[in-house]
Amino acid sequence: MVYFTSCKKPTDPPKSDEQIRTEELSGTWVLQSGANAVTLDGNDRSADWAGFTLTLGDKSYTTSSSASPEVWPASGTWEFGKNADNSVNVNVLVRNDGIEIQNAVTETSLTLQFTYTVPGGRLTGLEGDWVFKMVKQ
Repeated sequence: MVYFTSCKKPTDPPKSDEQIRTEELSGTWVLQSGANAVTLDGNDRSADWAGFTLTLGDKSYTTSSSASPEVWPASGTWEFGKNADNSVNVNVLVRNDGIEIQNAVTETSLTLQFTYTVPGGRLTGLEGDWVFKMVKQ
C-alpha cells in the first residue's frame, strides 16, 4: 500500500472587497502639501488644517490637529455604506455620527469628500461640502 501526501499549502480564500478596502485605508494619512488640500465649498481651507492627521484602523479612526472637532472628531468608529440593494459600498464610509464620506484611495493617496450639516441651524463657517486630499505617512 502506498500513501501520497501533497506538499502544497491550502490556498486562502480570496479577500472580499471590504477586506481589501479596509487594508487600503488602514494607516496614518496626512494632508497633501500645497493649496487645496482641504476645501470647503471649493474654497481653500488648508491653512486652517495644517498638521491634521487621520489614522484609520479596522472600523475606527483617530485624528490630531483637527481645526474643527465638529467636522472631524478626535476619534470614533466607521463602517462601510450600503448600496440601494443593501450590498456593501466600499466607496462610502459612514462615521458613527452619521456623516457619509465618499472615499477614493490608492496605495499613497486618499481623497475624502462629505457634506457637513448641523441639525437645526447653520454653524458659521463649517457647514458645506468638505474635501480632504491626503497622502499616506
